[in-house]
Amino acid sequence: MNSLLLNFVIALWVTAITTACIGIFVYWQNPKNKLNKIFAFYSWSIGWWSFCQIWLIACDNRITALIWTRIEQIGVFFIPTFFIHFVITFLGMKNRRFLIRFCYGLSIFFAMLCPTRHMMADAVPKFYVKHFATPGIVYPFAVFFFFIAVVYGLYELFRAYQQSVGARRNQLTYLFWGSLLGYVGGGANFALVFGINIPFLNPFGTYALAIYVTAVAYAIVRHQLMEIEVLVKKTLIFASLFTIILGIFIGITIVTQELIAGGRLLGLVISSIVIILTVRPLEDLLVRVTDKYLFQKKYDYKQVLKSFIDEVITVLSLDRIIESTIELLDKTLHPDTSDMLLFNKYEDKYVSYKALAHNEVLTIDNSAQMVTFLKSTKDTLSIESSGATAISATLKKEMEDLKARLAIPLMLHDDLIGIMLLGKKKSDEEYNKEDLDILTDLARTEAVAIGNAQLFAETAQNERRAAIGTLAAGINHEIGNPLNIINTKMQVYLMSIDRGLYK
Repeated sequence: MNSLLLNFVIALWVTAITTACIGIFVYWQNPKNKLNKIFAFYSWSIGWWSFCQIWLIACDNRITALIWTRIEQIGVFFIPTFFIHFVITFLGMKNRRFLIRFCYGLSIFFAMLCPTRHMMADAVPKFYVKHFATPGIVYPFAVFFFFIAVVYGLYELFRAYQQSVGARRNQLTYLFWGSLLGYVGGGANFALVFGINIPFLNPFGTYALAIYVTAVAYAIVRHQLMEIEVLVKKTLIFASLFTIILGIFIGITIVTQELIAGGRLLGLVISSIVIILTVRPLEDLLVRVTDKYLFQKKYDYKQVLKSFIDEVITVLSLDRIIESTIELLDKTLHPDTSDMLLFNKYEDKYVSYKALAHNEVLTIDNSAQMVTFLKSTKDTLSIESSGATAISATLKKEMEDLKARLAIPLMLHDDLIGIMLLGKKKSDEEYNKEDLDILTDLARTEAVAIGNAQLFAETAQNERRAAIGTLAAGINHEIGNPLNIINTKMQVYLMSIDRGLYK
């Protein structure tokens, strides 16, 4: 076997194994999730092509090679359709059902023609392989469809990549550049079908497919493309627990047999008792270690919300309310910046609350587009790609100037009494649906608590003013009356002097 053929076989095997494994990995993480299922089938279609091509180039018999190449093409022409379906679903693109159905229709049509000579006419020796496909009359049209679909998917990924920020941009970086590399390298195999040998890309370009799926796998695990963290965590814990328990079992059994009389049965009994007593503490320990060193510990949505309501809703100190809220956000969401702006009716602006004086003082005019948006929608404003609706450039710039990714309105009845601003997460992850849900509920509670505190402060101030008025009236009564009596007597005395009554 020459070096080119050897590299071709190795590249195909690596691609086949990696795509099959990652497809299973993603699918079983959440079999009911649409995106997971589409990506799994997309991976398996690439794996189908790789496995079948391995058997194709290994065949010595022309008829057997022709059978394998026809089977191979069934998977090939579903690759672009699964790719487009995955891209459209991942990007949340709407009104694309017709396009998806049209692509599936073409894939099914070409797959039905694969067993015929119209798709693959023959399998003959080409360059460094014993047998390779010879195209039929329909094959060029199928290849044209393949490339048009791939270019469209890459275009949509690139467009989304240019408009994205933060963790979303990291996800799309791996998806776009990995997909581009994979299709450039893997696409060179089409050239061999037409009798064209592209130097280096044939066969080394096939390695790019393995690099591509590895890049996507890294994006999934590192940047939580499909939230696979839970499966990875459980797998690590199970594997570690199994290894430790197996080690305990074997170790105690061997020691008992070698050093203690009683033989194997006694060793089994002692091992079983030790495992029963230690399995739960070991599992708890592994969970804590995994959370601490590998994964950011998740928060319990209901527990956090309940704790916040119990603590804050009865507090009448505005300082304590704001400080508790910021502390809660830091513990659960870990934003790099957070601020609370309250409406100042005298300045007609939303201004950073004094309790946050350690931060840069932020102000937002009541006429700003952000304020208008929050008042009209009464909903969270996000400039992150996955959660953002179409917003104007001015509105986006206002958010960026404030270094904010989220602006959460604090609505009391129909009044916008404040705005909660959150910057990007320190982990570079995006705010997911659970985050937005908890922020919406917290904002409602926060608005009520702030409204109560402001009302209490205003009532207390009014009471102080009333007390001062009452005190002033008392002082006027208790001091003014004696002074009036003294003044009257002095006037009588002076008049008496004028009349000569006193000398």
